[in-house]
Amino acid sequence: MKLFTQLFLHLDQSTKEKDKIAALAAYLEKATESDKLWAIALFCGKKPPRLTQNLLLKTWAFSMAELPVWLWEESYAVTGDWAETIALVLPPPQDASDQSLASWMENLMEISDKGAAVKKAFILDSWSQLHGNERWVFNKLITGSFRPNITQRQLVLALAQHSGLERNAISHRLLEAWDPQKQSFQELLFSENEKDDISRPFPFSLSTDLEEEVESLGDPAGWQVEWLWEGIGVQIILREGACFLWSKEDDLISHKIPELQRLLKALPDGSVIEGSMLAWKEGMPLPFSVLQSRLNKKNIPAKVVKEVPVHFIAHDLLEMEGQDIREKPLVYRREKLVECIERADLPDLISLSEVIEFEAWPQLAELRAYARDFRSLGFMLRHKDSPYAAGRQSGRHWSWKADPMRIVAVLIYAERGRGAQAKSYSSYTLAVWKEEELVPLAKADKGLQEEEVEELEQWIKAHTLERFGPVRSVQAELVFELAFEGIEPSKRRKSGVVLHQPRILRWVRDKKAAEADSLEEVERLLGRLG
Repeated sequence: MKLFTQLFLHLDQSTKEKDKIAALAAYLEKATESDKLWAIALFCGKKPPRLTQNLLLKTWAFSMAELPVWLWEESYAVTGDWAETIALVLPPPQDASDQSLASWMENLMEISDKGAAVKKAFILDSWSQLHGNERWVFNKLITGSFRPNITQRQLVLALAQHSGLERNAISHRLLEAWDPQKQSFQELLFSENEKDDISRPFPFSLSTDLEEEVESLGDPAGWQVEWLWEGIGVQIILREGACFLWSKEDDLISHKIPELQRLLKALPDGSVIEGSMLAWKEGMPLPFSVLQSRLNKKNIPAKVVKEVPVHFIAHDLLEMEGQDIREKPLVYRREKLVECIERADLPDLISLSEVIEFEAWPQLAELRAYARDFRSLGFMLRHKDSPYAAGRQSGRHWSWKADPMRIVAVLIYAERGRGAQAKSYSSYTLAVWKEEELVPLAKADKGLQEEEVEELEQWIKAHTLERFGPVRSVQAELVFELAFEGIEPSKRRKSGVVLHQPRILRWVRDKKAAEADSLEEVERLLGRLG
C-alpha cells in the first residue's frame, strides 16, 4: 500500500506524460504480481463498491479524533476534499500496516456487502494502522472518489514498456472482460489473443499548425485541401472478417461504436481507412462535447446510438486488399479511397472528405474566414506527392486553423493548479456581464507568461474576498482577453454556454471591469455558429 500511495501521489502531482509513464513503469518493476494486477484494475476504473456515506465517515472521524464541528468546517474549507480532510484530522495511527495493495482490496471487496457495524469496525481499524497519505488514498477508495491522474493511453504505454508487449495487444486485453479476483497478472497480459495481429493500427500521420503566411507553401496546385473537423482522428481496420476502430490516442474504441459492424459487408476485407469521427445529425456535425459524452459512457445502448449517431469522414486509405500503400503518393491513395467509399454506399455512416477547389491562396484565405459557419476548425493541407508517414510531417502536412473567437472578461475566482503549479494560483475563472451581474463564463489555466502568473499571485492574495477550499474569490477588477476555438449551448452553466479550448490571450491592463464584454456578445457568437 505504501508503494501504491507513492505512485498515486506522483501521478496526482505530475503534468508531464513521460514522467507519469516512467513512474508507473517503475512501480510495475517493484510491485508484486497481485499488486500490479490491482493497480491496473483501479486505473482501468474497476473501483471497489462505495462502503458508506460521507456523513457517516465524518461522524466516525469526529468520534475518533474528538474534534468540534467548527474545526472540521475550517479544515474542509482549506482542502475542499472529504477524503483528505478525514485523513488530516484523525489522530496519529497506533500501529503501522505492511499489508499489500492486493490485501487491502480483497478486504474491501469482502466486506462490501456486510452491515454498517462491520464496516465501521473495519474502517476505524484501518485508520488506526495507516499513515497520512495512505489514509487519503484509502479514504478515496472507500468513498468512491478514487480518480487517478492518468489516461488509458499512458497506462498502456507503461505496461508496454514493462512487459515488452505491443500496445495494441495490451489495449485488447484491458478492453476485454477481466476480474482481478479471478485472474493473475500473467494471465491478463500474456495469454494468447488472435486479435493482436489483425487489429494492429498504423502509426498516425500528424499535422503541424501553419503559422507562416500560406503563400510560403508555393504553388497551390500542389496541395490537397480539406476541411478540418473537431472530431476524433481514427483508423478503421477491416481484416479477416473483423472490424476494429482505433483513436489517434492509441485507444481501441470499437466497443463504443456498434454501428461500425455495418462496414464489414460494405468495405473490402484488408482495408485500413484513416479519418475523423464526429457526432452527426441531419447532415451536419454536432458539437464535440456530444461525441465526448457518448464515448465517456461505459455501455452504449440502442437509445444512445439513436440520440448521438456518429459519422466517419474518410481522409486516407492506408491499406488496400491487405497491401500497405502508405508509400504511394496522396493522389494515388485518394483515387483508391474514392473507389472504396463509393463501393460502400453508406452515406449516413461514412463519406469522403471534401476536397476544396481553389485557384489562388487569397481565395482560400477568404473561405477560411467563414470556416466556423460550417462548424469547421479550418483547413487540412497535404501535399499531393506526399506519402503517409508516421508522426509530424512539417512541410508536407499542415493544419491551417481559423482565427480563434475572442471575448474580454473579468477575473472572479482563482484556484491552485496541479503538479508543478500546485503552489500557485494558476487556474482562473473569468466572467462577463449580464446586466449588472458578472456571470462565470470559462476557466482558463494557459496563456500568461511566468512573470505575469507571479504578479497575479501577489494580487490575488491581497484582493481575496472569500475562500472555498483551494479556490479564492477575488475583487472584480482585472480584465483579460479570452481566446477559444468553439462555443455551444449548455443547460448546466449559468452563462448558458460552454467554450472550447479557452485560454488567456492577454492581460488587458488598459480596461476596467465595467468595460468587459456582456453575455449578449457571447450569445451573438453562439448564434453565428447555430
